Amino acid sequence: MDFYISDLHLGHANIVKYCGRPFRDQEHMEEVIIQNWNGMVTENDTVYILGDFSLHYKPEKKQQLLDTLNGTKILVIGNHDIRRIGHWAKLGVVAHKKPIVHRGFILSHEPVLFPEIPNIHGHTHGNLHCGEVAGHGIHICVSVETINYTPVSHDQIMMVLSSMVEQSAHNRCDASSNLAGPTIMKENI
Repeated sequence: MDFYISDLHLGHANIVKYCGRPFRDQEHMEEVIIQNWNGMVTENDTVYILGDFSLHYKPEKKQQLLDTLNGTKILVIGNHDIRRIGHWAKLGVVAHKKPIVHRGFILSHEPVLFPEIPNIHGHTHGNLHCGEVAGHGIHICVSVETINYTPVSHDQIMMVLSSMVEQSAHNRCDASSNLAGPTIMKENI
């Protein structure tokens, strides 16, 4: 099965404060994201990481995190990721510098303006972006803040897409809120 997630910002201590993430600190955030990921994703699944996987971590720490997370990882490089494809290849990750098309969707880090097919993206952290307004195409944001810090399955994306098609154009940008799955957070770690 395919899963989608974006903007994990592992190794970025200030992201908890900047984005109002519901964690005590960076370590708590990472523990919860890993637990949520592995609770949904098996070793046979593929996870499309739509940018901003980690900041400030050396390759050894990234490798440790990647080895901890279930599934095959495919990265669409975000603005906070190291841009070299070879860097990611050494870590066992297939990386793309530009948006890719997969299963009838454009997968990108930043929203694509006026996509001809639906766009699954990150970057906005749940904040409205000019590419997510009515009349600018269909956008589904999978920044962790919009999906309870848990990868979402292709089936969940298809359900949201179906509901988006039925909604009036002015509500399309709110559909990502329908992606939120079960929240798994360790308390008092």
